[in-house]
Amino acid sequence: MLGFSAQNVGELTEAQLAREVGLLAPRAVERAERSAISRTLSNVRTEISKTVRRDLALKARTVTSVLKLDRRRGEITVKARAVPLKEYGASRARRWVSVRVKKSRGRRRVAGGFMPMSLGGHVFKRVGRARLPIKKLFGPSVVGELSKHTRHIEQFGRQRFEHHMASRLRWEVQKFFRRRSK
Repeated sequence: MLGFSAQNVGELTEAQLAREVGLLAPRAVERAERSAISRTLSNVRTEISKTVRRDLALKARTVTSVLKLDRRRGEITVKARAVPLKEYGASRARRWVSVRVKKSRGRRRVAGGFMPMSLGGHVFKRVGRARLPIKKLFGPSVVGELSKHTRHIEQFGRQRFEHHMASRLRWEVQKFFRRRSK
């Protein structure tokens, strides 16, 4: 199920702690695991948001809206949808629209772009010479940026799970002995 190292966790090592909890209350291990998974998922979601926002000029709310947590399965799903240029801090001047997509670069002009407030303030561009049709413009997706940092996110998730699992097992053991002493 889980591999434990011999690092000290309070008074017991992690291996001793797992053995104690498993012998005393098998359901306590399940509770500890569920709690550790839930806490780890929250930590990983925050780390994904921070990692993506280091490169892309997005708000945290925009990045987390693309992430879906499934606590029962213990997974985070990233929706593969393009992010509208509006979310990249689009602002309009008289004859152009400017956006800042990457934090490493400055603001860039979108040639021929416009932002009609009647269409939600999104950035559009005309297709051809006529007034219509127009097309909505999008920037890079969160999935594309996240794919560069997959190894870091997986390593971070493993580390946080081990930490939370040890902490929750320690708590379950303490809870068991408190009930027993009453």
